[in-house]
Amino acid sequence: LSQTAELHASAVGDGHDLEAQGSYKDGHIELEALSGTIDSDYINEVSEEFGLTFSGELYIRDLTLSSDGQKLNAASGTADWSGGRILLNTSAYPQVLSLPPLKAELHLKDSRLILDVTHDERILIQIALNQEGWAEISIKGRLFELANFPWPLGADPDETALLLEEKIL
Repeated sequence: LSQTAELHASAVGDGHDLEAQGSYKDGHIELEALSGTIDSDYINEVSEEFGLTFSGELYIRDLTLSSDGQKLNAASGTADWSGGRILLNTSAYPQVLSLPPLKAELHLKDSRLILDVTHDERILIQIALNQEGWAEISIKGRLFELANFPWPLGADPDETALLLEEKIL
């Protein structure tokens, strides 16, 4: 006997408007076509705890995740941030960065869920989540250059300037 279910969901509220399709069949779970917008005020409810306040909107298009119930089998999708100001309130001297619009692409590589944040097709930030629940955030020097933030002269902007690792799952 086969077990199947289809789902159409929407989440609409202050600062977000998202829609998605989903399905379940014999242990295989799929989230398809998650699309919509998330306003920075909604994101800031979480990010301000980490000293980050954003402006602008995040536009998500066709986010798809597929799992066999044990691990992810596929992931894809894109997001665009409208650009704007980011307040870094993580030290005694808060700083404001201004960034142009950025793009993010989600994919699966070597069993790792990867989100590449780019500008002009160059990676600024790469976030990777492995099957064991470890997240790795690699911030490239190019992000510092783009934000006019101090960065050592002569350093390769495509090299990782800051690497953060944390077990999140």
